[in-house]
Amino acid sequence: MLAILPVLCCNISMKIFYALLTLLILGGCSGSESYTESVPIAAPVTQEVVAEKSIMLIGDSITYRMPPFPEIEGISIDNQGVGGNRVIDEKDLITDRLAYCPDMIIIMLLINDLGCIYRGKGCSIESSRDAYIQILDTIEDICPATEVCIQSILPVSDSDGKTSERTRQALIDIIILNEWLEAVCQERGLVFINHHDLFLDDNGYLAEEYTIDGVHLTELGYSVLHDALLPYIIAPTGK
Repeated sequence: MLAILPVLCCNISMKIFYALLTLLILGGCSGSESYTESVPIAAPVTQEVVAEKSIMLIGDSITYRMPPFPEIEGISIDNQGVGGNRVIDEKDLITDRLAYCPDMIIIMLLINDLGCIYRGKGCSIESSRDAYIQILDTIEDICPATEVCIQSILPVSDSDGKTSERTRQALIDIIILNEWLEAVCQERGLVFINHHDLFLDDNGYLAEEYTIDGVHLTELGYSVLHDALLPYIIAPTGK
């Protein structure tokens, strides 16, 4: 084959000559397969990665609006927050949510229950507490191996910068309910995530930089919440 090269050199340009020479050396005389086709190409990974730890977030609009956590290898987070969700609403939803049992459930509820009470809509602290216990009982019955973490209720403030009597009462009720939640966790062997004080200003209200309306969080507020939850998310389940 190399014997024909002088002839080729006379009749074709040097550029084409060197191209032919390269093909002859790399591909051989048959030319049945090109060089690039002979190199194995890795197939795309289509196998689903099974998370080492699955986490379900349960809550109201504060949970629902939470930006996704940065991707953490081996951890999946299922945000089941519902805007306007009260404890009694979640009591009716929890069985359907537990179509699968995650490794961990993180709950934040009760702020809408307080709003319902203040508006005189027939709600009560007692009924909300009872419904909360029923939620925990349902989780224990259906998913006994699931670790449950309960978040403290966040403080509130007035969106107009003024301080109403209702807001002052809410701050007191939130502290009382957080103490109750902590006692429930101690009694049942659950994890209590008390991040309430991280959001306070110097006067004991939800800090202005953390809220858009006195209840819901700003981007900065969610950054604080992420930082507070992250150690529990990445820690091995302990149940």
